[in-house]
Amino acid sequence: MRRIHDFAMKPTASDDDHAMTQKIDQDEKVELEELRTWAERQAASTS
Repeated sequence: MRRIHDFAMKPTASDDDHAMTQKIDQDEKVELEELRTWAERQAASTS
C-alpha cells in the first residue's frame, strides 16, 4: 500500500506516471516469483 500512496502523493507528468506504473508492475512480478519459489520449497520440504 505504501508504494501506491507514495505514487499518489508525488506530483508528476504523465510520462512519469507511466514509468512508475511499469515499475510497480515489475515489482509485483518479482514478488509473485519469490512467493512461488517459496511455496514450491515449502511443498518439497513437507512431502
